[in-house]
Amino acid sequence: MVPNYETHLEAYTEFCRIRGLHQAMPDLPILDYSRFKFPGAFSNLMQFMYAAHSEGFAREILNEIHNLRRYLTDLQCWLVVLKSLTEEEKRRDVIIEFLDDRTVLALGRSTAIKSRFIYAATKLGLVYAKLADANDLPREHEIDVTEMKNWIGTWPGYPRFIVDLNDLDGTDFRRSISNFRNLDAHRFPPRVEYGLTPARGIFLNEGRISYSVDYNQPVKLPDVGPLLAAEYSRMVKTVDSFWAMILAQARACRIEGAQRPKA
Repeated sequence: MVPNYETHLEAYTEFCRIRGLHQAMPDLPILDYSRFKFPGAFSNLMQFMYAAHSEGFAREILNEIHNLRRYLTDLQCWLVVLKSLTEEEKRRDVIIEFLDDRTVLALGRSTAIKSRFIYAATKLGLVYAKLADANDLPREHEIDVTEMKNWIGTWPGYPRFIVDLNDLDGTDFRRSISNFRNLDAHRFPPRVEYGLTPARGIFLNEGRISYSVDYNQPVKLPDVGPLLAAEYSRMVKTVDSFWAMILAQARACRIEGAQRPKA
């Protein structure tokens, strides 16, 4: 398809107009960065390292969460624009130009943010451990939820955190988006709004080789918003329990400045 830049300009102009009028989304709260800081001073390097890394990890996770919020707000506006496009070719062209890549990225955010939680928590556990032998450090590519539990499983606040973490990017969500992220990273994912992609083709079925001509149906944009909005709420819940766990461990070890921030 040859891009229609006149259509792009008209559509983006209309999007900007609608976006300027669009009200805040109260069901997708903006997180206050100041809540995720350690007030006060620190008496030794370990305390400083723990606080600095905690704040840095939390800040980056909040950035990712807010990026998803911006996508969801934009998506609502784009859906209004798309509804006004009566010619199917123009509608398809606008989706490819403005929404296709962003939607693919957004659908993978739950997995990415969950992995960031696991990585950050494990690294903070290693700071506390004060390892003397480099051989005790886990390999970067082996850091997973099991490795995380080895280092922080006894921390106060861990039980609540792991429950919230397990709710994020869960089985139901992955099924609802046709396992999009994993297929995108390792196979062929469904298309966005238009087009079909080949499914398994040849596969094992009860010990026998089977063939199929199945195709993955496209992900529909009106369905994406509610699904990712629900994940957004889970991300907010998880980052709260993540930070509460960090502060609880800091208080347990008497790290200065480890006071619970005001909500």
